[in-house]
Amino acid sequence: MSIIILLLYIGLLIAQRRNKGSVKLTAAVQALQAILWGLIAIDNWADSHTATRIAYLVIVLFSLLAALQSVFHSK
Repeated sequence: MSIIILLLYIGLLIAQRRNKGSVKLTAAVQALQAILWGLIAIDNWADSHTATRIAYLVIVLFSLLAALQSVFHSK
């Protein structure tokens, strides 16, 4: 499952480079990035220190906020 999401993310990054003005594409890339960081956090949660867990949560939240900002800022 995570391989499929990673390939989709790479495809979106390539598409974003080609269409730099697309706000929806930027929001999709940011949302997918948040999902990927969430998967990484879940996979490493048991082996992580508290500081690493907090860093994962902050990265996921910032990615989601960037996606939401892109969606709402475009309207």
